[in-house]
Amino acid sequence: MAAAAYVFGSAAQDILWAAVLGSLGGLGLQLLQEKGLELPHLNVEDDITFWNVGFVAPILVGALASVLVYTLNPPATGEILRFIGTALAAGIGGQAVLKSYVNGQIANLNATRAATAISSMQTLHDRLQSAAQAANAARVAGQPQAAMPPHADEVASHLSQTLQVDADPKRRLRRWQ
Repeated sequence: MAAAAYVFGSAAQDILWAAVLGSLGGLGLQLLQEKGLELPHLNVEDDITFWNVGFVAPILVGALASVLVYTLNPPATGEILRFIGTALAAGIGGQAVLKSYVNGQIANLNATRAATAISSMQTLHDRLQSAAQAANAARVAGQPQAAMPPHADEVASHLSQTLQVDADPKRRLRRWQ
């Protein structure tokens, strides 16, 4: 097993530097805002009192986003400029970075759920179609009919049209979105 490659010698140092650089990016973003650097203060609106952390929030969000980007995509050893640039950029776009990560995770989860639902519907379709074929074969052979759910042929046909059975699961999934 190959040794892990770190920019600053250890994972802890890399994460610490990513957080520091992300914090600087978050502070830079706050300085670029029209309202400037907002100091922490107590806020009262409509009988609701809360603590507004001001410029501290984008600093913390920038640090978190930078650490997230580092852990998901660590640079190779010696790529210090790439590390610095990526950490600063993640800090500046902190909120957007975190939101896009969460949205991506939700999209992956939904795609998995949709694929599972399609697979379940395909299994149901196959079972209904097999039962309908067995019932038709028994009817043609003059044997007593097996217990068949009412309208199984129509349900199987409808499922077949709905699924539009396709070998490519990605195309199948797009139809359901």
